[in-house]
Amino acid sequence: MTTEELYKKLEDPYFQDNSDSIFTNVYIFPYDIKQENKILSEIKDFKKRLIRPSNNLDILYVDIFQLMMDYMKSKTFGKRGPLLEYFQKKEQEVGDMTYDINRRISYENKDFLKMLDDRIKDFLEKNKTNEDGLKRSIIILYGFSQIYPYVRVNQLLSSFEEYNSGEHFKLVVCYPGEATDTSFSLFGILKDDHAYRAQILH
Repeated sequence: MTTEELYKKLEDPYFQDNSDSIFTNVYIFPYDIKQENKILSEIKDFKKRLIRPSNNLDILYVDIFQLMMDYMKSKTFGKRGPLLEYFQKKEQEVGDMTYDINRRISYENKDFLKMLDDRIKDFLEKNKTNEDGLKRSIIILYGFSQIYPYVRVNQLLSSFEEYNSGEHFKLVVCYPGEATDTSFSLFGILKDDHAYRAQILH
């Protein structure tokens, strides 16, 4: 699927309809990592095209890597200071901290997931009450090439499932790699687990 085909998909009123999306509101948009800058630039241009009155639609873009950095700067590790500084120091002392960071972001600690959930809820509430009366919302997640190897798409979506009510928005995940109905390949090289219940945008 090209970026223009993705735009047409988001513009489609049938796609925007959330009435039957409790189990199907997550979509995967795979793209060629070699074209990442160009593709993401085109996707970020969607907002001004879709917010016009004829579409009555707004988009929230969430850079998942930047969100992780914000989280690690805002949270402390006891008396040892911000998480970001702690992990940077530990990596210098003992080496790779991927496993520890992955546990903190995707599994044991819910604060990061709640930060993502709060970002989405704030956006939905703004659209619900503003003068423009925007009702239909699309959340676009990107930044998974930068956040690798600390967080994988399938891990994030599985962990976030308890926060994803489904009926208020569509969630589009920009996946830097190849994806089919049966297999995922990050960067077109690394075998990845299938994103649970997500639909592939072909």
